[in-house]
Amino acid sequence: MSDDIRIEPVLSRRDLTRFIKFPWKIYRDTPQWVPPLIMDQKVLLTPGRNPFFDHAEVQHFLAYRNGTTAGRISAIIDRNYLEFQGEKAGFFGFFESFDDPAVTRALFGAAERWVCERGMVKLLGPTNPSTNDTIGILVDAFDKSPMIMMPYNPPYYTDLLNGYGLRKAKDLHAYYIDGNMVNLAKLKRVSEITMKRHNLTVRTADLKHLKREIDAIKEIYNDSWSDNWGFVPL
Repeated sequence: MSDDIRIEPVLSRRDLTRFIKFPWKIYRDTPQWVPPLIMDQKVLLTPGRNPFFDHAEVQHFLAYRNGTTAGRISAIIDRNYLEFQGEKAGFFGFFESFDDPAVTRALFGAAERWVCERGMVKLLGPTNPSTNDTIGILVDAFDKSPMIMMPYNPPYYTDLLNGYGLRKAKDLHAYYIDGNMVNLAKLKRVSEITMKRHNLTVRTADLKHLKREIDAIKEIYNDSWSDNWGFVPL
């Protein structure tokens, strides 16, 4: 196989569209894959439309083999992570590739150089684009479709990442609960006892005071997740 591999930064809207649509080449024959909405991906990946870019730098890259798109990756520096976690770690995300170790090496080489040139000493990921979004790669249960915000990828991704020298940092588990296996009446009784014992109440959100409600949700989210691995506060 020819080693005519070229890595190009995403610089234009046309490049970004090609970056977003590339996964369809990987998964077109994979019924378990749930394609993202292209409009949502454009918002997620565009400065000025995603507030993540207010505290982050991102460079997307596309890989070409013999002139044909063969892979993609994003290099990410999240200043909120640097401040909160206190370590000089850059991130990679949105990685997709055919089963091609040479393309993978070229993509990760580009991402690694980009973050190192900006003073980072560690590369973590995948984060798409942060730990508050979809993270990790799938290593088991490839016959099942992912749940919301859980990753899906081909089985060979583990070998590609390990082949570049990356190693697992943390296990991420997804759980599936069949409603027919849950005793809802018992769950309701336990919930009522817990609420009474701890003087808890449950109410719907007040959409007339949306700003206040969002602030409350953000405070609860940041407090409850603050000790989680790799957490970055909203």
